[in-house]
Parts: sequence; C-alpha cells; structure tokens
Amino acid sequence: KTAYEIKECDWSSDVCSSDLYANADLRKLAEKLALALLLPRFTPIRRESSPVAILTNARLGGADGILTLLGRLAQESAHAEIKGAPLLLWAHSRTGQLAATFAGLHPERTIALVGYHTGSYGLAGPDMTTLTHIPVLLMQQGIGPTLDVDTGVSIEKMAWRVGRAAGAPWTFAFEPDAAHQNPETLKTANGLVLPWISAVFRQRLPENAQGLRPVTETSALLGDIETGKAVQATAFIGPKRDANWLPDEESARGWELVTGVAR
Repeated sequence: KTAYEIKECDWSSDVCSSDLYANADLRKLAEKLALALLLPRFTPIRRESSPVAILTNARLGGADGILTLLGRLAQESAHAEIKGAPLLLWAHSRTGQLAATFAGLHPERTIALVGYHTGSYGLAGPDMTTLTHIPVLLMQQGIGPTLDVDTGVSIEKMAWRVGRAAGAPWTFAFEPDAAHQNPETLKTANGLVLPWISAVFRQRLPENAQGLRPVTETSALLGDIETGKAVQATAFIGPKRDANWLPDEESARGWELVTGVAR
C-alpha cells in the first residue's frame, strides 16, 4: 500500500521540514513500510491577501494544491494509486494550521497529524469535532515555548487537554531541551516520532480494504503527564481522559525517553 507523508514548509523557515525529509532514519522507516515521502513548497501568488494566511489555511488553496500535486504526480509516474493515497501530515511551526485545516477538510484521507512545535494552530477551531477522530502528536519545545498569558500553560498542552477530554487519540510530548528550529533536537525527537508514526500506520491502514480504520483506546497505552510513565490502558489508574494516548509499547518507551515532565 502506498501512503504519503506531507511536510508543509514554513514560508519563513523550512529548516526542520527539509531536515526531516532528508533524515536517514525516516527514509529507512519509509522503505520498511512501503511509503512515499513528499515535501511540497507553497508559494503565495495572491498579492492582495496576506501570504501568511495563504500558507497556513488549507481552505485558501493549500488543500487543492496538495490534491492537484498528487494527481499530477500519479499521472506522470504511472502510479494511479498516488492520486487517492492516504496521507500522514507532518507540520512545523505556523504550518500546523495548514495541516490541521487540511485534515478537517479531508479526514477520510488523513491517517494522522504530527505537529512539531506548532502551538495549537487549527486544532481548537471549527474542525475540532472532526479532528478528535484523527491521531495527533503534539511536540512542545522547552526553549522559548508559547504559553497562554492567563494560565501559563503551553498552548499545545491546552489543545491536547481539550482533545483528550473529547476522547481524541492525541499524544502530547514536552521536549525540555528542544529549540524551535534546531536540527539536532529534531533528530532526538525521532525517538518518539518514528515509532509513533509506525504504530499509527499499522493501526489505521487495513491490509486488504480501502479506507482508514478508527483507533481504539483499549489497545493503546496511557501515559501520566506528571510522572512521564506509561502503562497499558487497562492498567491505568485515574481518569483516562487526563492521560496521554500512546499507540503502542515502542512509542510509549519513545515518549518516556524524549519527554520531560511539563508542569
């Protein structure tokens, strides 16, 4: 089965997207899972509008651009399956909204969403109900994080709490030593990101059928945000919707390795 991982570039700095796209460990995972990688670059041409809005809201042309690109690629490569392939979206910085709004428009095509230092752009908007059915991994940087002015809590963590309260299969990870555009901390994050992606692909993509399978909490692990420890969902003590959703044992160990205790 062919699937796609879309990496939307931040118009002002695409260092993390480009570095991940070229990462050897990601390419090994892609080969193992028979995936294709796509790194699109978005360039606004509507001069009368804000270029930031064009590049962060899929409703303003980004979603159509991605689907047009896949259709053209399917035609030119003679791989018809590309046109309708399911997508896993990896977004950095402000392009988290681009990925979230694409997923809101096309949930049937979205395997999962990874928001790497994206804040909560797009997650708490009108697509919230739709997005709660899609696995989401939110990574918060420890150096220079974006905090809510009223609560002092990171906006990623606040969005994660809202999603989990609605039963969403969402994962939150705090990287205490990570900076916003640091290629080295991006490599460290792979300890969680890559097993999380692998587990979500296995759970969401059926072997011999079309469409995406829903994920279930009973087969997952749950992590205590305060202690940084994860156990099987059936063994978790406490309110499950206050706990971190983790798709399998390997991703749970990756979460314990990468994250610190975000208070």
